[in-house]
Amino acid sequence: MANTNLQEQIASMKKKFEARATGAHGDLFKAVTKACLIIEAEAKRGMTETLIDGSKSYGKHNHHPSMAGSPPAVDTGMLRKSITHDVEQDGSRVVGRVGSTIGNPPYGAYLEYGTSKMAARPWLQPALKKNSTKIEELIKGSVSGRDVSYGLEGASLGVGATDAAG
Repeated sequence: MANTNLQEQIASMKKKFEARATGAHGDLFKAVTKACLIIEAEAKRGMTETLIDGSKSYGKHNHHPSMAGSPPAVDTGMLRKSITHDVEQDGSRVVGRVGSTIGNPPYGAYLEYGTSKMAARPWLQPALKKNSTKIEELIKGSVSGRDVSYGLEGASLGVGATDAAG
């Protein structure tokens, strides 16, 4: 009986510590989430507003390629619809990722970096570059004493922050 009481006390204390940690970093979580939403929206907007470079027909499908170096033009909208974000918190570390859910083949990466047969049509790098100052200010303003980082890996963009005090 005493053992059960001790386990309940430990569980209660664990919940209190988790709640305290989540509350302390809640503003940071919100800021990283907002940063991801900004990048996600900008990537989608870039695809919608890009200039096309002619039209090509592939069987029944009419393709409107974007100009090399510009975000990909929307044909079916599948890539644009697949762009989403995910935010994770592990203690004092908050990481958000923006990318495409299309993984096989990695269509978003092919467009972002190009292939041997196609010039790059970057869609994540321009979204980050256009909003990098806003994102840094947003995250740094959420809680002081944070290290902020972001970068591109494959066809996913990571935005994160860690409590310098740990």
